[in-house]
Amino acid sequence: MAISRNQLREARRLVDDGIRHHPAAQLVGQTGDVEDGETVRQAAHDQPADARVLLGQAPRRDPADSPVFAAVTDPYRRCPSTSAVQRAEYADLKVYLPNDPLVKVDRMSMAHSLEVRCPLLDRRVVELAFRIPASRKQVGREGKYLLRRLARKRLPGALWSLPKRGFTVPIGSWIGGGYAAQFADEVAGTSGPLSRYVDMTELARRFKAHRKGRSEQGYALWAAWTLERWLRTL
Repeated sequence: MAISRNQLREARRLVDDGIRHHPAAQLVGQTGDVEDGETVRQAAHDQPADARVLLGQAPRRDPADSPVFAAVTDPYRRCPSTSAVQRAEYADLKVYLPNDPLVKVDRMSMAHSLEVRCPLLDRRVVELAFRIPASRKQVGREGKYLLRRLARKRLPGALWSLPKRGFTVPIGSWIGGGYAAQFADEVAGTSGPLSRYVDMTELARRFKAHRKGRSEQGYALWAAWTLERWLRTL
């Protein structure tokens, strides 16, 4: 469905309101620029086959055998749109957002008595976004096309032209650097409860490769560490 000029104006107003009240806008106004404290290597979360190897299981298995397969794929199939992009967006809205970034932000903000608002998740913005054709959302290789056009008029070039960056923490740097000895003491060099579920030889191999910089294993090692600590509480 084509969007009208009135709908575009409404989207612009909603986005402008969100930008003005976002804490990041106040920081930019004070400093004029944003600097990174550390360049963090981006690492993909373990894929199911890779995770199975760490658990000492065969790497290949039909994804449909997973107990969560239907929960993840049903929203995509349920969406009535004929656009693969829109169906993926709908699945993200129903599965990824509420079960990953939003729940993490909610728990941590509430733990510190903070009230967080996500202006781009305003119901009216979301409904409008679903009415925008996929061809208008990405032009060539440029994603977030309309949002970047709005930002170009309202933000410094140093901000609107930045590449996409997640809000990840430098887990790989921590485990491979300052916390390597602690990880080795608590996880890699023990026969604790984790050893009942994880192939410790494979875990040690990944830890060694990570420390030497041969491969990025930060998320897998972090998952093993948190699981070990949790198992100790049972």
